[in-house]
Amino acid sequence: GESVTLTMKNFEKMVEGKSVFIKFFAPWCGHCRAMSEDWDQLADSFAGHSVALIGQVDCTSDEGQPICEDFDVQGFPTLVYGDPMSAETYDGPRDYASLKAFADQHITKPICSIYRIDNCEASEKEMITA
Repeated sequence: GESVTLTMKNFEKMVEGKSVFIKFFAPWCGHCRAMSEDWDQLADSFAGHSVALIGQVDCTSDEGQPICEDFDVQGFPTLVYGDPMSAETYDGPRDYASLKAFADQHITKPICSIYRIDNCEASEKEMITA
């Protein structure tokens, strides 16, 4: 298995309504290659998930570079998670068990935000609409 490759052509459609975990990489990057097997295993375990999307963006490709610029990617690999409109950087360990535990906790629930208010708990709604 392999994680979904996100490009300018499919990005908006793929991330719509999803909570994401995205790896920004370059093919020549050693750290990226070292974690690719764990990342693909993670992608396999969330394949077809209704909320979570495990994706990757090749920052050296014409179709990936603009996305990397949008996310202000400075180095490789850069991992981000959460709401694709306001993703946060993941700085944790890059082995499968750590990534899976983190993903289970952070990207399996529908995004609660000002744009997706219907996914929020009552207490969260109050904070957003206050």
